[in-house]
Amino acid sequence: MATKRDKNLVCAPLGNTGVTNAMKSLNSVENKGETSNLKQFVLIDWLEFTIHHEFSVQLVNHNMYNNRDYVDSIYLEQQVYQLFNDLFGISSNDIVYEKRGRNCYTELYYYKNILCWTSQDIRMGFHFEISGQGCRLLELLNIDLFFLLAQLKNYICKFTRIDLSVDDFTNDYFTVPKLKEYLSNGQVISKLRTYYDIKSGIVEESGLLGNTLQLGSKAGLIHITFYDKLLERESNNYIISDDVKYWTRTEVRYRHEKAQDIAEYLIITKDINKCVKGVLKDYVRFVEKSKTDYTKSRWKTAKWWNKFLDNIDVIKLASPKIYTSIEKKKEWLKDDVSKTQLMCLLGELDIKSDNNSLELILNLLKLGVTKIKDKDVQMINDFRLDHNLNPLKKEEIEDYIRSLKDVILINKDKF
Repeated sequence: MATKRDKNLVCAPLGNTGVTNAMKSLNSVENKGETSNLKQFVLIDWLEFTIHHEFSVQLVNHNMYNNRDYVDSIYLEQQVYQLFNDLFGISSNDIVYEKRGRNCYTELYYYKNILCWTSQDIRMGFHFEISGQGCRLLELLNIDLFFLLAQLKNYICKFTRIDLSVDDFTNDYFTVPKLKEYLSNGQVISKLRTYYDIKSGIVEESGLLGNTLQLGSKAGLIHITFYDKLLERESNNYIISDDVKYWTRTEVRYRHEKAQDIAEYLIITKDINKCVKGVLKDYVRFVEKSKTDYTKSRWKTAKWWNKFLDNIDVIKLASPKIYTSIEKKKEWLKDDVSKTQLMCLLGELDIKSDNNSLELILNLLKLGVTKIKDKDVQMINDFRLDHNLNPLKKEEIEDYIRSLKDVILINKDKF
């Protein structure tokens, strides 16, 4: 149950969040971000990060600190209030509490669209989730988002997601149908392997409610989305100014390591336009077919795409560290897990008649398959692609583990 304020405040719209005067004013609530040289709106549209408990030295020495893993609920609440006040200038009197969880977090504190998930388990830390409306709210509270990012460097903080958006109202560059046409004609070069053509509507009506092109998987470290924002807003009954005839949003979502990298660029450059378009330029290129050259990489970039990018220099974010991640897991298996597995194996081992040892190992692998998630498959495949190996589907991984049983039965007598 929510306390202190009605829980309906969560994700409530900030007044008229439609662009009521987008073409007349650059200060609308929806688009109070930077304005590029092309009169596009560029903005931070999502911010998500985790602050670890160690941000407070007092916490370690506090007499309410029960043990190395858990913290007293009253002191936990005090820490949340301190963070809301220090980071956003929001008073504890304005913060709502709910006893509900998500992703292993068990408690939620929030002020409108600024959410903080936490738990008495000290290892979980404080996970802040600030939606697009939450970012606009911070701007209305006179919080400089660049300063906030820089301030977070003073904490033990890990960025997990940052979205940067470009809103275009001119129709001078592209529409979502135009992008889809280039894609269907093979006129796209991208570092992202997959795409999703997403349309939505009402079954008994012919009109569209949404039109989206997504490049890359949502589980990946970067994915890019182009969608008809005007159509989406009108479908949700937002009041839109008659001046707004077109509204195409380009959005780049950075997750985990990429979120860390783009946060550093934003802090240094204080230039959202450069950060979002520099990465776009590195990750995707719409091209014009050549009548004489069949090598797509040599085809010329479409003039409208170059015009949209506005001569921004390419930004090459640090490598995704997938190789390092897999290598770390291998080292962890070698250093920490190998001994534990051996101890469990020996604990149940009949040395004179051992027919179950390999079966035990196989069962552990089969259990691992049930726990593997899409993001894990993505990590595996990025590692494989870096080593010139074909990517695997989850079904292929399951088939491989099932095939190991036959290998074990055939070779059991050799061990």
